[in-house]
Amino acid sequence: MPSLDDLTAYDLSIWTAGDHDEALGDEAGDLLFSLMFEGVPVILSGAYVSDSGTEAVQRDIEVNDASHPLARGFEAGGIIEFVTPPSGNDYEIALLEDFTEEDGDFVFVRGPSSEASGEPSVVTLEDEFGAFRL
Repeated sequence: MPSLDDLTAYDLSIWTAGDHDEALGDEAGDLLFSLMFEGVPVILSGAYVSDSGTEAVQRDIEVNDASHPLARGFEAGGIIEFVTPPSGNDYEIALLEDFTEEDGDFVFVRGPSSEASGEPSVVTLEDEFGAFRL
């Protein structure tokens, strides 16, 4: 695992947890929070990055905020279809139930072909107190 000093040398850190039920272990979680408190923006992705107990099949995403840098090049309302998983089976991903638009920006939401269509899929959060962005 890289050191905090190594990671603070970058303008952005991208963490992906894949489809593991435990998105981060203790060591990685501690490093992630230390990095955020250093002010380095973090992108965290994975099927289980929230504490939600609710899962739903996701087949696509819809651009909700085309003005956000993460959506650059996409038009508002645009639909991005997911590639069919190699297994051919639908893939369930935990819902991001703990967030409201007051908490952050819903850059992408679950698309019309997904279960729980319209629910957030990519959320950006910025904590003014801790000066971290996720």
